[in-house]
Amino acid sequence: MVKRSKIASPKAKRPLAEKPTIPDFKSEREAAEFWDTHDSTDYLHELKPVNIKVELKKHISIRLAPRQVKEAKLIAAKKNVGYQTLMRMWIQEGINKEKKHVA
Repeated sequence: MVKRSKIASPKAKRPLAEKPTIPDFKSEREAAEFWDTHDSTDYLHELKPVNIKVELKKHISIRLAPRQVKEAKLIAAKKNVGYQTLMRMWIQEGINKEKKHVA
């Protein structure tokens, strides 16, 4: 027979009636540091469900010069986003700009 030792979890030390609250954060860094060291399931009682809309993307093919792709990748890397995401952003910005002029 294997003898197992009981390991007390941090949750077991807290009385059942006491529920932790999410603190107000002064910065995103402070929030990130908090969630790096805390279990979000301890705070489910404070969270509310949200409805989100996800727009599916349509696959298209577009021919670009290798230089254009290379430059987009360099800019995207500096902005810390994917190059295809950056190119979609540029397209949307162009569409928004044109819509103002055409309307």
